[in-house]
Amino acid sequence: LTTPADFGEVQISPDSKHAVLSRGGDLWLAEFPSGVLSRLTSDPGIENEAVWSPDSRRIAFVKAGEKTGVFQMRIGSGQDSLVYASGPTGIESWTRDGLVLRRVGTVSLLTMPGEDTVSPSTDKPRTLVDLKAAVDQMRVSPDGKWVLYNLRDEIWLATFPGFNDRRKL
Repeated sequence: LTTPADFGEVQISPDSKHAVLSRGGDLWLAEFPSGVLSRLTSDPGIENEAVWSPDSRRIAFVKAGEKTGVFQMRIGSGQDSLVYASGPTGIESWTRDGLVLRRVGTVSLLTMPGEDTVSPSTDKPRTLVDLKAAVDQMRVSPDGKWVLYNLRDEIWLATFPGFNDRRKL
């Protein structure tokens, strides 16, 4: 049996049909409304920071352990593939343009390969902004035009992807 305390991060799919949850270093898939819960990952190490693709067909996540980096998985396939070999501090969102990655002080965008691509990206993430401080809890609006983020325990709003017109809320 499980309790709500057994699970960490929860991300609901854009189509609201599924959620991906972290538990014990693995990722799990919850199906709505059936409530069926199934394990997505089981490799040694830790998989977390999962985000959904805009079409709700794939997830991207960070893997740490024997294999390290950003991976993607098509829901229902049971197979993950390496997207980018150098893991970020966190994955914040998956927009139509790619993955929004966070490192201490910087936010960047990694163009995602198509879902049938099996080789990792050789492209480096493009830096969107260097905020010179730790950014956390970043959320890009569904239309991809705005971003909300936590900077030094303050909530900020900015245009996306340029981070122009920043203002504290």
